[in-house]
Amino acid sequence: MRFPTHDPSATSPRAAIKIVGASGGTDELNPGTGKFSFGADVWLDSGSTSSSEPGSKDNGDNVIQRGLYDGVSQYKLQVDNRRPMCRIKGDAGAVEVTSELIDPEVWYRLLCTRDGDVVTLEVTTWDESNQPTTVTTSATGSTGDMTPGTDTVPLSVGGKLLDSGSVAGSADQLNGRIDNPHLSIEP
Repeated sequence: MRFPTHDPSATSPRAAIKIVGASGGTDELNPGTGKFSFGADVWLDSGSTSSSEPGSKDNGDNVIQRGLYDGVSQYKLQVDNRRPMCRIKGDAGAVEVTSELIDPEVWYRLLCTRDGDVVTLEVTTWDESNQPTTVTTSATGSTGDMTPGTDTVPLSVGGKLLDSGSVAGSADQLNGRIDNPHLSIEP
């Protein structure tokens, strides 16, 4: 999926894919207290950078996100300033894991996993002979229950959505490409 190129202006294009669970009372996007992982393959544009310019709407590089920073719960994978970061927040606290800088115009596979109190971020790339190299970082801390305030909170790919599902004013727009986004919640 191709997302808009970097544009620090207040009128920059914004795009995000909105994913909602099926109606019927079960929130398929809620990992609760269980083990879960989410990730995607990411290719950043050479001009992709988080902008802190006044009025900029293109100020981040979100890959996958559900929930907002100050919300009840959040899981998020981003590459702001070309640094992969995974954030898991539940009713018992938040854990953030960052990795080393990544290069633009190179495909990376990013995977964030919460298993108990351990949050792990894996960043994989491939050399010219297609051999993978994975860098794994982790942090420990209690996150607790991930149940959001409402089961209508969408999962977004490529940018930030408000709980209502509309694109946020500061969309944290990914500038580049995303392939194979996924969420896996263990029973």
